[in-house]
Amino acid sequence: ALVHLHEQDQRNMRSALLLSCLLLLAPRLCAQNLVPNWSFEEISECPTELGQVELATGWLIFRGGESCDLFHTCGTSPWASVPGNFFGHQGSASGNAYAGGVFYSASEAWPYVFREYFGIELEQPLVIGQQYHANFKVSRAPEDKTPASPGGLRYACNNLGLLFSTEYFFQYDLEPAPGYAHVRAVQVVEDSLNWTLISGSFIADSAYRYVVVGNFFNDEETDAFVANPEGYWNLAYYFVDDVCISPDPLYCTLLSGVHEAVDKHF
Repeated sequence: ALVHLHEQDQRNMRSALLLSCLLLLAPRLCAQNLVPNWSFEEISECPTELGQVELATGWLIFRGGESCDLFHTCGTSPWASVPGNFFGHQGSASGNAYAGGVFYSASEAWPYVFREYFGIELEQPLVIGQQYHANFKVSRAPEDKTPASPGGLRYACNNLGLLFSTEYFFQYDLEPAPGYAHVRAVQVVEDSLNWTLISGSFIADSAYRYVVVGNFFNDEETDAFVANPEGYWNLAYYFVDDVCISPDPLYCTLLSGVHEAVDKHF
């Protein structure tokens, strides 16, 4: 009987320790991501074509007309579904959805420094002087030739990043790129099979209210190369998922399911 009680006490202790760990992690897992609808799961209706990123609750187009895109498992195939859509075949990094946009275009393809930006208002403004940690996942649209896009895509690029803003803005195609980002990939992201984590930290110098996803550098400042010589479209197009911003240095790492950042820019 004494041995039985001892074993029961051990089980009770393990249960108490597990509960304590869960309680300690709960604030990190529930309230620290300042990006609402961070994985594009909440939608007003299923996407039926390209240019419908604003069907993801809270997300807005900041540049590129109506061409920033939402892809969802309930979307219309071959245009806006997951995993198969206009730009190829890719499952989501998490959940049922992701977004996408043009991060680079060769000058002969569309107007010079053509870029697409999309963003969202944060849960609360950033605190000036506070350090924040951010990451998001990207996957280069594959070279798949789909019924909707029979030609495939040619380019891969770097400078995929996050820019913070105190107000909502919209830029037309021919306006200059800002030339900076708070977090960005300094290396070219070529992988079209897996999701690549882009991560970094920064000190807020303004009470930023919005986070914007895109390539905020012009062609001279962007490294791009032909990843698919047989591609018809002179574009670098990337899927985007799991956007996280937190003052907690561990939270976004826990949310992303990785232990180390892939790329950093301070």
